[in-house]
Amino acid sequence: MGRVSRTIVAVGYARYSTNKQTDNSIEYQKNAILQFCREKSLTLRRFYVDEATTGTNMARQGLQQLIRDAERGDFNTVIIYDISRGSRNVGDWFNFRNLMREFGVQVIAVHQELGDVTDPNAFLKEAITVSFAQYEVLQARNKSMAGSKQRASKAQFMGGTPPLGYDIVNGEYVINEVEARWVKIIHYMYAMGAKYREILEAIPEARSKLGNPLDATSLHAILKNPRYDGTFIWNEFEHKVMGMWSGRTPKPKDEVTKIPGGIPAIVTPELKKEVLKRMASRAYGGRNSAKCDYLLTGLIECELCGSTYHGRTSKNKKGFVSVSYVCGNKYNYRRNRTTKCTAPNIQAAKLESFVVAKLKEFLKTADFTAMAKEIARQVNNASAELKEEKAELAKINTQLHNGMKAILDGMYFPELQDEMDRLRVRKNELEEIIATVESNQRKVSVEDVLKLFDYSVELLEEGNVQQAIQRHVTKIYAHADGKCTINMGVCINGCGGAQYIVHTTFIFNAA
Repeated sequence: MGRVSRTIVAVGYARYSTNKQTDNSIEYQKNAILQFCREKSLTLRRFYVDEATTGTNMARQGLQQLIRDAERGDFNTVIIYDISRGSRNVGDWFNFRNLMREFGVQVIAVHQELGDVTDPNAFLKEAITVSFAQYEVLQARNKSMAGSKQRASKAQFMGGTPPLGYDIVNGEYVINEVEARWVKIIHYMYAMGAKYREILEAIPEARSKLGNPLDATSLHAILKNPRYDGTFIWNEFEHKVMGMWSGRTPKPKDEVTKIPGGIPAIVTPELKKEVLKRMASRAYGGRNSAKCDYLLTGLIECELCGSTYHGRTSKNKKGFVSVSYVCGNKYNYRRNRTTKCTAPNIQAAKLESFVVAKLKEFLKTADFTAMAKEIARQVNNASAELKEEKAELAKINTQLHNGMKAILDGMYFPELQDEMDRLRVRKNELEEIIATVESNQRKVSVEDVLKLFDYSVELLEEGNVQQAIQRHVTKIYAHADGKCTINMGVCINGCGGAQYIVHTTFIFNAA
């Protein structure tokens, strides 16, 4: 049984995964934890729960809330049923244990003895226990993969949403004639040189499997999908590792199941070949024309001093080359006659990769129609002489100044940083609404904004990442702790005369 050695302000944590467990597993764990508390004369403040959630990573809502509350000092003890409920990943378990130790929180397992993680014997005992838990997960994964490979060898449907143009009947691919007609038109028109907008205008009635109108992103996915010429393919990419998204990492060829003629074809192999040939040629040309040393030039602003970050390449004595973004005031302070900024440098590769990935996510998931309507509404309905917008902007500038002063005076706390991020987003919106209206009174049309979205998707398809970034990354704020807030939205240049309307933010953590 677990050991209690001090006055306790306790909470419980329970989790079940998705295999043969149910919410009854949560109640069983809760009852065991409550019984333990009764035996030890403890009062449990609350439970944190994750239902139908894997234990192979820490991206769990209940667990993350527990960690945040522990950091605030809401409690000093966490009680779990056993180690496997906390984690089935060796690294994650000890990361959790070290975090709790840092926050002064004791971890107790009802059915296991947990010691001090800095004690070699206690560490070894826990490491063996959680290693067996991870071993069981990996074994189960291998068994599941073996069964999946058997089904895939018969070209059976492997789950998820079937591609547009197909229905699934008794595990088999069957052509949906209405949808297949749309797929054929998309392939024929693209092979003949049509743009995405022209294709969408030719089939306005087309809808995705979820009932949404098709857009440029869905056209791109349809054109790249290898199944439409009758090729069954499975396990081509690694999407998750231990329950965490890993992107679309290509699998080794010997692990991929590919069966030409395995499913009914909607287009001929010759047509598919022409489509892929055009896509490849456009992507190749885009990469050549988009070559640039620093993708984020002019977009990063220092939170501490307000200067712009610049790309900088350096080489040490051993010949190691480092590419970073650095605050302009950090290296030019003497020339500018200012105090040297202490903001940390940012590794260019890490930040650029993060921004590109989030831009693709933004363009893939954004509701273009709703966003275009909102942009038009904000710009076209600006108040007379922009008095309201200018007054709000002045107020926000004052709030940001006061907030930055508080942080520099040592009054940092997460809620203040979150509020400042929100204010900066609104500041961007107001500045660009004002600039748009003052520079050109022409109305912004929903149709023009939609065309911008479609063109941006095509830019990414062609590999022209820099232009897409300049169109949609409105501002990046570099914070003193090494994190960055990326504001992402829409460049409305050409739809009204100015720059950006912000719609979402992402937080980059250099660590």
